[in-house]
Amino acid sequence: MLKVPVDKAGAYELQLHLSKAEDYGIFSFQLDDGPESAAIDLFQPRLQPPVVFKLKPAMLTQGNHLLKIRYHGKNPNSRNPLIGIGGLELKKR
Repeated sequence: MLKVPVDKAGAYELQLHLSKAEDYGIFSFQLDDGPESAAIDLFQPRLQPPVVFKLKPAMLTQGNHLLKIRYHGKNPNSRNPLIGIGGLELKKR
């Protein structure tokens, strides 16, 4: 889990900057008790620059929220079950 601080209550879209590489797994994401995202396979034969993965917009209160990261296994070609998160970004809607 990762802590996601929110300075001001409102509608937000959480964007994750995720890398893909030869040793990454398959993951889904859930902010607080909101809907869980579809699983994304982060395997690529070579390290790729981060791509933006967007969660569905949500009404968030001021304070800390939790981003849950669920592991779904790994691509058969992947060497390990790793994840590369380059950053999180909250976009006001």
